[in-house]
Amino acid sequence: MVGISIVLPTYNRLAQLQRVLAGLAAQSYPSTAFEVVIVSDGSTDGTNNFLQSYNGPLQIRPFVQPNGGAAAARNRGLQMAKGELIIFLDDDVVPAAQLVAEHVTTHQQQQDDV
Repeated sequence: MVGISIVLPTYNRLAQLQRVLAGLAAQSYPSTAFEVVIVSDGSTDGTNNFLQSYNGPLQIRPFVQPNGGAAAARNRGLQMAKGELIIFLDDDVVPAAQLVAEHVTTHQQQQDDV
């Protein structure tokens, strides 16, 4: 079972999404210990094709839905996530290499943090 789910909504930002995924692939935390739930919210820029053919190092779980806005995409991602710890990330935020590790450490030390 995957302990961490990163929920990432996206809409017509393929180039930015690819940079975010590169940042997630460069995490100091093992990529086998987290999944990336990507919800394409009505994208028409090639995002859906990219997600279906992705063969990088990350465990991604892509979902496509009609455009409903970022909140609807986040909610869908949350529903589909399998992890016990959820990290929300936007498609224009390239994560530092310690992002996942810092979240895990913080939640281990202070278990009732949100």
